[in-house]
Formats: sequence, C-alpha cells, structure tokens
Amino acid sequence: MIIEAIVTTLDAGGRCNPAPMGVVPLSGEGGRILLRPFKATHTFRNLKETGFAVVNMSWDGALYVYTALGDPELLVFPAEKIPGRVLRDHWGYWEVAVEELKEAGERAAVTCRIVKEVAREGIGAFNRAQAALIEGAILATRLHLHSPAFIKAELDRLATIVAKTGGQREKEAMDFLQDYVTRARKVGEKNAAD
Repeated sequence: MIIEAIVTTLDAGGRCNPAPMGVVPLSGEGGRILLRPFKATHTFRNLKETGFAVVNMSWDGALYVYTALGDPELLVFPAEKIPGRVLRDHWGYWEVAVEELKEAGERAAVTCRIVKEVAREGIGAFNRAQAALIEGAILATRLHLHSPAFIKAELDRLATIVAKTGGQREKEAMDFLQDYVTRARKVGEKNAAD
C-alpha cells in the first residue's frame, strides 16, 4: 500500500523542503518505511546529505498542490527526535532516520526507521475535493507521461469534483493547478518548436 504524505527535509543550510510523495509502510519491518524520491530532487539530496525527514500526513489537498508545484511559505515547528520540521497542518507525522539508500535507476530506494510517531486525536473527515486535488498534483508532476488530451480530460473531471464538493481554498488550489498545467504545456510546446 502507498500512502500520500508531504515529506519535509532540511538541506545542509537548514532550509526546509516540502515534497508530496508516496510512502510505503514496510509490513513486517517493525516501524520502517520506504521512500522513492527521484534522484534529481531536493528531497533526495537532502536525505542523502542529512539522513533525516519528517513524513507529514494531512487532509489538506491544497497543501499537496502548493508543495508539489509551488514554493509556499509553510507553518512548521521543529521535530523532537531528529533535525527536521513538522508541518503545522497535519493529522499525524513520523520523524524518520535513513537506514539504507540505494541509488539504482531514476528513483532512489530509501529505507527509513520511524523514530517518533505522532497522531492527533479527534475526528477526521475526508472530502472528495481533497482527494481530487491530490490526484491533480500527482498528474501535474507527470505531464511528460501523458498526452495533452488525457491531461485535459482528467483535470476537467477533477475540477468538477472540486467545484461540487470543495470550499474556497480547494477551488483556489484547483485554479492554481490548472494555471500551472496550462503554463507548463505552453513551455513544452515552445521548447518542441525551437
């Protein structure tokens, strides 16, 4: 099973980098997870340099969009057991330490040990707009893998869900997402023409 989370890492200078990422809990591994960052990313470099991360679980689909496609100012606080930052907007998080890092292929395989686990108490509710935004953010980071027609159809479908079930924040995030994809497509078309 892959769970969606926002992984925060620090670079050697202490700057926080948030990145939405699928995280694989390793069953039978006693508190271990697998991260699969692309090797060309800040997340990979930071994991390799510092050996630590915070895996933040959030219901806020807009947060996934903005951290995947933009450079948002985030409200964070220091992790307790590792050098790292925790997103304020979470329902739970893991502070993790890298145990093994394999660099074969385009994506690394980073096995981490959970050194601290926090889960907020209270009632959590899920909204379809949140799921649509997460799917849209994932799609927008994979534009090179799909045809423009597929991307447009999928974004239109997701935008309908957000329009029906989302609040103002979700609608603004969908607008941001659609603008991002439009700009990226224009850049891609221009580069192809050059």
